[in-house]
Amino acid sequence: QAGMPLVAIWEIDQQRAFQEHSLGGQRQLGASDAQAAKTALAQAGGAGHAIYFTVDFDITPKVWNTTLKDSKTGKQIQIGDLVSAYFQGIDSVIGSARAGVYGTYTVVHELFDQGLVHYGWQQTFGNHKSDPHDPRAQLRQYDIYPDQTGWGVSGAGALDLDRAVHPKFGQW
Repeated sequence: QAGMPLVAIWEIDQQRAFQEHSLGGQRQLGASDAQAAKTALAQAGGAGHAIYFTVDFDITPKVWNTTLKDSKTGKQIQIGDLVSAYFQGIDSVIGSARAGVYGTYTVVHELFDQGLVHYGWQQTFGNHKSDPHDPRAQLRQYDIYPDQTGWGVSGAGALDLDRAVHPKFGQW
């Protein structure tokens, strides 16, 4: 009613997009999260709009390319493969045209390049202040204003500072 645009963001855990350590497990987790987010968005009055899913962890190119064994198959995979599998699961439920990602330049850039997201919300503060800006990302988080106790986002009253850099960023 105040004319403020809304966007939907989904976060269960900061490392949700790669927590299973299995490509199949990540796809299933992505699909499950997308279904829950889709339902919650419909209940909030935003059915059919974009949903940003978080990769709320400091993923640099080094972290993205870190290798590990798939916990189910034993094959060598990378953390980036797990994140991609998570978004493949998301796309299987809501489609890439509604899928968005919140994360570092590395995450946003990689998922756009793979065609797994249509929306990006790039973290551009702290250690990432000097990262390039992916021009496809519609939103940028440029700082965190802590609450009076000094806590960041998890503190009561903390506020993320964000700006839209494109006129269409999945808002309703």
